[in-house]
Amino acid sequence: MDWDTLKAECLACRRCELCTDRTYVVFGQGVQTAEVLFVGEGPGQSEDEQGLPFVGRSGQLLDKYLFAIDLDRSKNCYIANIVKCRPPHNRDPLPTESEACMPWLREQFKLLQPKIVVCLGRIASQRMIRTDFSVTKEHGTFVQKNGVWFMGTFHPAALLRQAQNKPASVQVSSSFIFAYPKAKVRCSDMKTIQSRSPDFFLGATTPAGFKGYFEPLRREPGMQMLLIKSGPGCGKSTLMKHLAQAAEQQGQRIEKIHCASDPDSLDGVIFLDQKRAIIDATAPHVVEPDAPGADELVVSLYHTIDAGKLAPHRDEVKALFARNAALRGRAARYIASAGSLMLDSRRAEACSANFEKVRRYVKRLCTRLLPRTEGTASEELRLLSAITPKGMVFYRGTVEALADRYVVFRDDYGAVSRLLLELIRAEALARGYHIITCPCAMHPEDQIDHIFIPALRLAFLTDNLWHPIQLPGVQAVRCTRFVDRENLSGFRARLRFNDRAASELIDQAVALMAQAKNCHDELETYYRAAVDFDQVNAVAANCQKILSLG
Repeated sequence: MDWDTLKAECLACRRCELCTDRTYVVFGQGVQTAEVLFVGEGPGQSEDEQGLPFVGRSGQLLDKYLFAIDLDRSKNCYIANIVKCRPPHNRDPLPTESEACMPWLREQFKLLQPKIVVCLGRIASQRMIRTDFSVTKEHGTFVQKNGVWFMGTFHPAALLRQAQNKPASVQVSSSFIFAYPKAKVRCSDMKTIQSRSPDFFLGATTPAGFKGYFEPLRREPGMQMLLIKSGPGCGKSTLMKHLAQAAEQQGQRIEKIHCASDPDSLDGVIFLDQKRAIIDATAPHVVEPDAPGADELVVSLYHTIDAGKLAPHRDEVKALFARNAALRGRAARYIASAGSLMLDSRRAEACSANFEKVRRYVKRLCTRLLPRTEGTASEELRLLSAITPKGMVFYRGTVEALADRYVVFRDDYGAVSRLLLELIRAEALARGYHIITCPCAMHPEDQIDHIFIPALRLAFLTDNLWHPIQLPGVQAVRCTRFVDRENLSGFRARLRFNDRAASELIDQAVALMAQAKNCHDELETYYRAAVDFDQVNAVAANCQKILSLG
């Protein structure tokens, strides 16, 4: 049976009583070549109304987790359910209903031939893995059946119901985020989903406003810059994606710089072997040339815009720019408030920390891991995470691209890890290493989250509630070992309140950033209609020539 026949027959199914009240049969969604299959229990109200799986609040959360590991239902995975019709009042499917519907899922499975199946929730896990499977106790554990790796984990709705339980939320998200990489280790024939090139941000909205590292980039020794200037929707990101792809095909080492306002878009590409970079030099990260034509080349796309085509929509365009700015401003204020609470928690932890003990530990650690070199110390500044319209995005693939050895510090509040990373940074530079320093996305001015030492394939990482880090065979150093726990317990209520309130504030900021992105997307539709993309392609071809990629 082929896909079209299977879908047609499934949409006409009347094998159980669920067909009587349905609006749509929710067949499934994704690509037919997917190697990863996600299976839920059944459609909810939003799914029944739209005929697509996981499109409500649970689906939005699931998409965030998929994005974190470079999975996308439109590109490289498939999503289905045990039953294809909504049970009344979102109750659990009855055994008879599940039994009647399972043949459809079995046929989908035969056609897909997935290498990994992630079961979302108790119903799916017990149906597909084992009847006594406990999601609470066994989530994140892989079981092989007939050459296919199965994993059961929490349904995203469970996280939404228990959002006040932050540690549990982190555990749930971790089981999603690391589902694919864990199984990938076990499937040697699996195609690598993650890009081999590191992904970073160079700017993000922080409690202190927008913080960018575009200027430090161009101050890096020998760096030559191409500065792109254009309006929204003129093809900047697409141009840079093409250049990045061409460089990768040639085997060049690159870094991809993502936009924190839209992580699917690029703000820049750094060509490491050439010591060149091409970046979006427009607001909010405006970069003007210091030496035009020498160290910087301005790549303008303004001439590709037909102002006459925009003129009839002048008022709409101006209103969208204003609304976008207002929404981003509101989001920034929420982030600023969250940052104040997180700073308060850091100060509370500092009152209980033994910083002398931290210093002794770092000295022993660096003596063991950082042999002295004759090299010249240098430093790059990159952001490994940022608050985005998709939530907190953390590029775990970059960690694996840059390091084979990891020291992970588990610190929920930041006072101890702050000193640990500052001392490690100073030691690494003193010992002659080139390092990549990743400031904290919430407090970039005075806190480091991660340090990479590429020459040693070594990374020092901070694991916390906002970006949990789980790596195979790596156990985190718990920073509570440097803290007087009895003294810290006196701050427990204060810390819990701060965590809860900060989380809610960030959620509000993310929602506002998503609205701002919608404004930006609408702006792009006006500009795309006014852009001469033949001229854009000509500029792209010239950039390719300049970068020796053609």
